[in-house]
Amino acid sequence: MRRIILLLLLCAAIFILSCEFDHGLSPSTTKITGQVRFDDPNSRPNNVDEVRVVTVAKFDLNDLDLGDVYFSTAVRFDLDSAKYEISVPTGTYPLVGVLWKERGKNWDIKKIIGIYNPNCDTNFSPISVQLTKEQPVVANVNICAFWK
Repeated sequence: MRRIILLLLLCAAIFILSCEFDHGLSPSTTKITGQVRFDDPNSRPNNVDEVRVVTVAKFDLNDLDLGDVYFSTAVRFDLDSAKYEISVPTGTYPLVGVLWKERGKNWDIKKIIGIYNPNCDTNFSPISVQLTKEQPVVANVNICAFWK
C-alpha cells in the first residue's frame, strides 16, 4: 500500500512540475521611447486637458482609416520637455505624433501638435519607426510639439 501511495505522490509531483503556469500579463518588451519638446509653453492654450504620444499602424492622407492606433500614457505638458514611452507590437509605424485633448471634449486628430521629424520643423513629413524582434525598442524618437 505504501508503494502505491509513494508512486501516486511521485506521479503527481512529476505532473505538477511539468505544467506551465500562466502568470498573467507581463510588461511589453516592444516600445518606442523619447522626449516631447514643447516650443513655447507660454503659448499653450488654457483648456488643455491631456497630452499623449500616439502612433498608427497605417497612415495615408487620402485614406481616413489609420489602422490600429496606440496611445502612450499621459505626458506632462507643464514643462519644456517630458519623457514618454508607448508600448506597441513589432511592426512599422508610419507616424508618431503628439496629440492634445481639449478639456471636456473627445480626442480629435486635428489637435496634433507635433510629429516625429528629426529636423524639428513644422513641415508635415513624418518618418516611420520600425520595431523588430532584433530591435524591440526604438529609443530617442524625440518630437517637437508646437502649441501655435
